[in-house]
Amino acid sequence: GVLDLEWILYEDIILSLPLQRMHLEGECNEEMMSAYARVSTDEVCDEAEGPAPTLDDEGIDERWAALKALKRD
Repeated sequence: GVLDLEWILYEDIILSLPLQRMHLEGECNEEMMSAYARVSTDEVCDEAEGPAPTLDDEGIDERWAALKALKRD
């Protein structure tokens, strides 16, 4: 008989690869880092988009406050 290990080895290799590309420390693309810095802060809104959303007492955007009523106890 023949033992076909092709698919098992393929899955083992694919699952051992990282999920995202990694690079060495300090080799970041400056354009990408500036874009990341823009979206990683709480001040993402441009002036053209209107004022920043207001948050309620729990720190939740008031636009999503209606979803609280859907919670089941």
